[in-house]
Amino acid sequence: MRTGTLLLIAGLVALVLAVLRVVFYPYEEHKPQFEHALAKALGEKVSIGDLRVGFLPMPVIMLEKVSVGDTPPYATAEMVKLSPELTSLLAEHRYRKASIQGMKLASTGLGRVARWFAPPGAGHPAVDQLDIETLWFNAGGQSFGPLAGSARIDPTRGLGQVRLGDAGPVRLEALPTPRGWSVTWSASNWVSSFVPPIKFAALEIKGELGDGGFSIKKLEGLAYDGQFSGFGEVGWRDGVSLALTLELRHVAAARLLEALQAPPLLDGNASAKLNLTSRADRFARLGEQLRADGSFTLSRGQIKRLDFAEALKLAAQRPPGVGRGGATGFEELEGRLSSDGRSIRLTGLRMASGLMQASGSAVLSRGAEPSISGTLNVAINGGTGVRGALAISGSTDDPELTASR
Repeated sequence: MRTGTLLLIAGLVALVLAVLRVVFYPYEEHKPQFEHALAKALGEKVSIGDLRVGFLPMPVIMLEKVSVGDTPPYATAEMVKLSPELTSLLAEHRYRKASIQGMKLASTGLGRVARWFAPPGAGHPAVDQLDIETLWFNAGGQSFGPLAGSARIDPTRGLGQVRLGDAGPVRLEALPTPRGWSVTWSASNWVSSFVPPIKFAALEIKGELGDGGFSIKKLEGLAYDGQFSGFGEVGWRDGVSLALTLELRHVAAARLLEALQAPPLLDGNASAKLNLTSRADRFARLGEQLRADGSFTLSRGQIKRLDFAEALKLAAQRPPGVGRGGATGFEELEGRLSSDGRSIRLTGLRMASGLMQASGSAVLSRGAEPSISGTLNVAINGGTGVRGALAISGSTDDPELTASR
């Protein structure tokens, strides 16, 4: 019995010592080994701030303050958790899953990330599943995120498809290419971050993403009862730039003007072909520098706060009167548009409204007190055969129509 008791005590002591050995083992001594292994896998310099190991509920290796690339690094992570195979806790670098938390990726590293884990070779860590718990993408002085998702690692080709999303309706799928990434970005009920914001019921963008920008090959969206389509470029290598060719079809003009914080003087079914350009020091200011040029057509709508027929009657009086208020309905209104941060210029205007025809131009000035100015030639055919030139002036809230000299 004494022998059995001694053996039992010896066994318990050995077990306690083994547990203490596992718990208090200096795992941080293996940090250079992990830095070397990750550097081989990513093809970049890797630095690890600290290394810890947990055992409950399953063994996990925790790499803290990880950075990739030279100084400054182009990718960092607050924590990388590696779930090892039980037979290779610290030796063979075989993992069931790797999870990345608090990752920050600079735009300058997009092309380099596409080459992670490729080409595979001896000594590379083998990962069955890569989860991205939180990711922030930094470009043009702005952080986009947080995004979360997963990435597939092909054992023969390296990093494969990446799927990301956020807490809302945004989804992104990306495949590595020799120059960066082939991207499909989609969203539903999404509000743009530009000022003023645009709300899309649905939006899908396909293109090529690289270190210096995003080449938009195809853009399609639904917003304000109409359709949007286009293509263009967004760059962020030297400041931020935008060049977009956009087509609008059957958009509710009143809703769009309200969203753009423009004077609500027009209503109708709008179609347009526009070239949008902007350049700023960061994304948040692109809207301030936005320029738009193109042509537009509105059908089955009205010009608010201006009654052309009534203004012609008042202009024929002696002395001429001033027309205010009312509205002018039309079957079609077309012209050209040029817009910047100071004004909206409408030229080549041609309107058809039953027996009424009108042509002319107008300028809407932005600012604390928006104003409108312009000239119109209006003709009402038929028995009366009334025609005349009208001048538009005043604020956009209360514009005036008077006889033009």
